[in-house]
Amino acid sequence: MSNQQPFQPGAKVVAYVRYSGGVEQGLKDRSTKEQTHEIQQFCDKNSLILYRVFEDAGISGTSLKGRDAFFEMINLLKSRPKPDVAGVVVWSLSRFARDLNTAQLYKADLRRLGYTIFSLTEQFEDSATGILFETLIDWKNQMYSEEIAAHVSRSLRNNFEQFKVLPGRPPRGLMRVPVILPPKKDGSERIGHRWEMDPLVAPSIRRAFELKAGGSSNYQIMRELPFYKNDSSLRDVFRRSIYHGSMTYSGVTLENYCQPIITRDLWQQVQEVCMKEVRAKKREGKFTDQNTRLLSGLLICPICSRKMYVCRRTSNGTEYSSYRCSNCSGQTIPCWRVEEAVIKKSVEEILVKWNVDQMVDLYRAEYGQDEHNQNQSKKKDYTAQLIAVAARIERVTEAIAEIGLSSALQTKLKALQAQQQEIREKQAELMTMINAGSEIIDNAQQNSASIIDVLNDKEAPLEIKREALHLFINEIVPVGKTSAIIRYHLPDNCASKLVPPRRFELRF
Repeated sequence: MSNQQPFQPGAKVVAYVRYSGGVEQGLKDRSTKEQTHEIQQFCDKNSLILYRVFEDAGISGTSLKGRDAFFEMINLLKSRPKPDVAGVVVWSLSRFARDLNTAQLYKADLRRLGYTIFSLTEQFEDSATGILFETLIDWKNQMYSEEIAAHVSRSLRNNFEQFKVLPGRPPRGLMRVPVILPPKKDGSERIGHRWEMDPLVAPSIRRAFELKAGGSSNYQIMRELPFYKNDSSLRDVFRRSIYHGSMTYSGVTLENYCQPIITRDLWQQVQEVCMKEVRAKKREGKFTDQNTRLLSGLLICPICSRKMYVCRRTSNGTEYSSYRCSNCSGQTIPCWRVEEAVIKKSVEEILVKWNVDQMVDLYRAEYGQDEHNQNQSKKKDYTAQLIAVAARIERVTEAIAEIGLSSALQTKLKALQAQQQEIREKQAELMTMINAGSEIIDNAQQNSASIIDVLNDKEAPLEIKREALHLFINEIVPVGKTSAIIRYHLPDNCASKLVPPRRFELRF
């Protein structure tokens, strides 16, 4: 071990400080503030320039997850041109990392670039022998972390088995109840928490399971129980066995952990429903990946409202393609028959001049003036808001000029400038929509004629024809074995926002 610091007087160094705040810290390691103070004293004593301090507070050193400051330091030292920095100073090697591979990898990488890694509490010679001893310290740090982790895991598992105590927050429908645990070694009190049914919230959990078992979709459940925000949160609820009283933690299962909210039979019914949905989704993925036809994404199953996809089969050497639902056992529609009917209906009745003129007249008569008035009102409102914000900004800048820049005034000015920018963006978005709406109406006939040319072109690629149909068709819903309803709008990507979709009956 060496007591000599490796930096020349006047050299620039950076510091890396980290404190996880976990149980392994105790009195052995210091807070980031204390580490920074020690490193600053070291630099002052040895005439070094502390160029920058990189701090990761509340972050474990056993992995690289969340160590933003660490990576910021690495990126700085590896940047080009190379910064005028001699090395990195840490309070102890465990601050750099508590994982052996991580510590060795990044320290070796920095040393290859010419930087020195220096620890205030573990000082080794810059030689092969010094690096060997340093590696042993890194190994010791990792072993210490693994021992602490194993001890904590054993303690948590024991608390669960004996006292039903669990860490963290319980899922919806359950609440934490304090439990007095055996005292610590120093005699101080120790309190844990077990999970029990929350009588106020439990009925909503029971209702969610009943709806799911009854065939309701996740969307319908979320509409009735709006505190669930997405499918993933609902799927997580339906997987939890604790709702029928069973709880598994750290490999240990307690069947009668708490009072059940639902019966085991109801929970099992929901599992079967969820598995059917998973299988249907996988099946739908197969349909999606295998084949694409002209109406892929436009045909909608009349039974379950899912998209219909292409199914192909071969009989006596002849291939047959048809649209069918990937979710339910709805009808099967031959591809060529419905595709020919859609193109014929589009070219001869939907995109013709008289029908397009009717749609334009409908918009102008029923929606155009109202929307125009609303847009004009919004324009005036945005203008008034900008004038008011500009006046407030001017008053703040005058106050700054008079009394100087304070933290409160600076915060107020930034907030007003952000508000001003937000209003300007909304104003620009409104003008874009107004201009787009006018362009759609003015170019309706020209767009329709262009789409007809594409659909009539036998050599046009399939994808081009599909895009052309998507420009004006919302959906096609079969209503029988040889008929369907086409819902469409003016031929443009955003026209559906301006003109309500119309419908035509299709025969095939």
